[in-house]
Amino acid sequence: MTNPLFQMLEQKGLLLILIDSSETEHLTLDMVKTWVKGSKAEKQIKALEENPLSVISHVGERTDQQILDQTNQIAIFFLAAMGFQVEDRNTKVYELNNTRAANAWSYARSVQLLLTQTDVDDCMYLIDEES
Repeated sequence: MTNPLFQMLEQKGLLLILIDSSETEHLTLDMVKTWVKGSKAEKQIKALEENPLSVISHVGERTDQQILDQTNQIAIFFLAAMGFQVEDRNTKVYELNNTRAANAWSYARSVQLLLTQTDVDDCMYLIDEES
């Protein structure tokens, strides 16, 4: 993939495992783990699960809240890549009032659109409901 955003994610060490859902029905992460047992991919999945900055996504049947939460996780990943450590994993990046946070949130929204064809704007009503 030649997309600059994808290349930046790859350089920052974000590993992506994409599975074509049109070929599978009700595929779970546990099923994938059995298929890759003993391979390099098994070690990579384990490392993803142990890394607090990793984002493991199940694209397709996510609620709007799950999409918003995942976008926030991705934004935290971007903040860390920019050298800004978020101590509390429950921090809502979209509530932070600084340029880095705004940029991280924008990048995270772009990632959702690029990788999952999900427009986070469709979930933003949840933020208004929180207020």
